[in-house]
Parts: sequence; structure tokens; C-alpha cells
Amino acid sequence: MIRPKYKIAVIKDKTPLHDYLAVIISSNLPGWKPGMIKWEAKMVNDSIGRGILYILNGMPKVEGFYFKGNRIYGDWHREGTTVTESASSKYEPVAFRKLSDKTSYLKISTFSPSNATNIDSIVKANKAILSNTPNLVLDLRGNGGGADYTFTPLMDLVYTGPIKHIGNDLLSTDANIAGWKNILNDNDRSEENKQSLRKTVASLEANRGKMVMNANDFDITGYKIQPNPAKVVILIDNNCASTTEEFLLQSRQSKKVTLMGQNTSGTLDYSNVLQAPFSCMQYVLNYSSSRSRRVDVGQGIDETGIKPAVYLQEKDDWIKKAQETLEH
Repeated sequence: MIRPKYKIAVIKDKTPLHDYLAVIISSNLPGWKPGMIKWEAKMVNDSIGRGILYILNGMPKVEGFYFKGNRIYGDWHREGTTVTESASSKYEPVAFRKLSDKTSYLKISTFSPSNATNIDSIVKANKAILSNTPNLVLDLRGNGGGADYTFTPLMDLVYTGPIKHIGNDLLSTDANIAGWKNILNDNDRSEENKQSLRKTVASLEANRGKMVMNANDFDITGYKIQPNPAKVVILIDNNCASTTEEFLLQSRQSKKVTLMGQNTSGTLDYSNVLQAPFSCMQYVLNYSSSRSRRVDVGQGIDETGIKPAVYLQEKDDWIKKAQETLEH
């Protein structure tokens, strides 16, 4: 039996916006809590719906939903239905294994602050193997993002030289100030990260009504060039979003990195998601508070996503394809 990532209640709720709502009942994934909406759909016909799927970082993604028997969209199964577990269906926050003497496999399912310690620990625990193995498959499929500082332990694995980083700006408003202050209550964040957040809040408070630089443009040069892994394939799909896309923009500048899979979600140009509660109902508004200056120079990725160098089909064994690419 597959251990569910979460349980949802599918509620028939006919409105001009949707016919069905899927609400989280229980979850073993960081960031998903009972009562949160996972998706909403308006039916096109008896078996197909169109609507919004909310991914790991709470960002909305336009999606189709296929209703058939005891399944919806292929990912959800009616409670009590027997489903055979496959290696790809098991949720693991992080995972590591050797695929062969030449190739290692590292999976990072989320860059959420709650997963930061796991990411750091798994890289450190396997440092000897990584430094003595020429190839690495880095699997980021389904990673909807989180916080940029969490991918720092991965940078030494991909770095080959200076990385150009384009910063972003914030509009100083009362709502944005309150939202950034609220992030400081996240106990999963490190004290170093909170110090940076306090500087952001101070800058916003000193420049009300103005655009404030949240991150400047600069070259990232602080990592060491490691001989191994010498080649890295990063697996990506359309559920890769936000912080994950920031990591990809940086890592694809490496001479040792190849992106394989499918286009990412394209939800980064407007990012740093904040929450604002509704006054009249038990909902919150998730909204982007920053705008990348990447948009101003025609390098925006929203809607189109980041394209892989090598496209893969759904029917392909992606890990096997990545290993074959690295070893041949």
C-alpha cells in the first residue's frame, strides 16, 4: 500500500469559479496543514475538470483534472483503494543512493525551511561518496520551492565559476511590512537568515510608498570548484517552482550541469510569497511581494518556465535516462 502524502476531502461546491474543492484533511508534507485547499476545479464534461492546483510553496498552477473511477488526476485514490507502491510514488524529504560506481543519486523534495537541516545533513553524511564519484543525478522533480538559503549546501556540488545573479525589488506598503515581519516568527529559519530579514523590514519601514531593493545584482563567487562530481544532471518538471527555479538559474550557469526533463512552473519573477488573512472568512491570500529586475532585461521566466537542455517524456525512466547520459 502507498503511504499517502496527504489525505484530501473532495467537496462538491458549485460556484461560478469551481464545481469541486479539494481540502487537506491530514498531511505528512511540510507546509500542508488540515483545512488548506489543495485544488479547485470547474468541470468541462463528466470526467474532465480545469482549475487551479496549489503546489508545495502555495503558488497556484493552472491544471487539468481527470476523474475516473476511484482516481482523480491519477495522483489521488479513493480511501480504501488498493494501489501498488512504486519507487517514484514514495515521498522522501531527501534521499541518497549510489546508482553505480560512476553515478550517485540525490533527491531533494522541497526547499522549505523545515527541510534545511535534512538537506545539509544528507550532503555532509555523503560527502566522501560525492567527492569520489564522477557523476551525480540531482532529482528536483516536484520541488515547489521554499527559501533560497536552504540550497546553499548544494552549490559546492555544481559550482564551476562566477554566477551572475539578478536581484529583486519590494514595494514598501503596510501589508508587505507586516508580512515580512511575520516571517520572523518561523522557527525553522536560522538566526543568520532572520538577521537578513530584519534588515529587509527596516529598509521597508524607512521607505514607505517606494520601491526598495531587496537583493542587488552581483556575481556569486564564494564557493569552491570541486573535481567531483564532474558532471551533474538535474531532473526538473513543471512542479519545480519559486526557490527551485532560483537554484536552477544559478546552477545552469555551471559548466558541469545539464538540465533534463520538462519545463518548470514559471513562478519566480514575482516571488517572496506573503500571506494576508481575509477578514470575513477562514481563508488567506497568498501573494507575491517582490519583482525581479530580470523582467526589465527580457529574461523573465514566468508562464514559460525554465527549459531543460534535454526533454524527457512522461513514459521514460527519467533516472535511467539521466544515468545513461552521464555514463556515456
